[in-house]
Amino acid sequence: MKATKTHDIGETELILNGPPTDDELSLDSRLNDALETVVITDREVESVAPILSLKFLESLTINRCNLTELPPMEPSPSLEFLNLNENEIDLKSLNQAIESGLLAHVRVLNLEQNFFPVVPAISNAEAITDLSLAYNKLTALSSLPRNTLQLDLSHNQLYNADLLRSLVRLRTVSLSDNELSSVPTIPPSVCTLDLSNNQLASTTDLRLLAEMPMLRTLDVRGNPLCQEKDYRLAVIYHLQGIGELDGEAVSVEDRVAAINMFERVMAHDLAATAVY
Repeated sequence: MKATKTHDIGETELILNGPPTDDELSLDSRLNDALETVVITDREVESVAPILSLKFLESLTINRCNLTELPPMEPSPSLEFLNLNENEIDLKSLNQAIESGLLAHVRVLNLEQNFFPVVPAISNAEAITDLSLAYNKLTALSSLPRNTLQLDLSHNQLYNADLLRSLVRLRTVSLSDNELSSVPTIPPSVCTLDLSNNQLASTTDLRLLAEMPMLRTLDVRGNPLCQEKDYRLAVIYHLQGIGELDGEAVSVEDRVAAINMFERVMAHDLAATAVY
């Protein structure tokens, strides 16, 4: 049996890790209205209603607990952090809970690895700024919370992500490990973009990103375009604002090499055209 670690920290935090021991008090008996943070991992949780009823609950993590249902109720307005990753939450149950106000004040939402085939009904959750839907089974996007700043859609099956253009406040987005064959329309506010491990075939496609003046960090590792000769220099030349590419800082030497290579090529092409 997996080792159990169970401890309370003060009166405001409850952490339960691993299956309960034979002499352990029930979850309900350990809840009190002073609790602000509850973390439960690697144990069965049949209902979260008693937890969501806590008056001062600010942060709730239920991780790897085989959670399948959520109650249709509005939790404390102080709940701003909600992590429900690695469960088996029924999409209909989640949507009903959201409609009842589950996410009314939540700023950070983690729904990773719940095997959702579509995006849950979170578009009206305007308090959300940090959202993860990674490791699901999404093949397409629907509306997302408009105030999202950080977004993780990695490890899905997305073929298109153009709906992201409506997220005008977006700063960081991960689309790694999907099925993208073209660069999606990304809002110009984005500073960090991860497109690694997709199906992007040519550095020419990346020139669209030149319209993103805030872009500083880009990752395209694991795409077919990386097989192109001097692809790194090509990307640096066409996206001269980036400071980090594929996890490595862009040096002054990189920029000089990129300019020398591609402006020489352009000059050669112009000369050839003039002669012709």
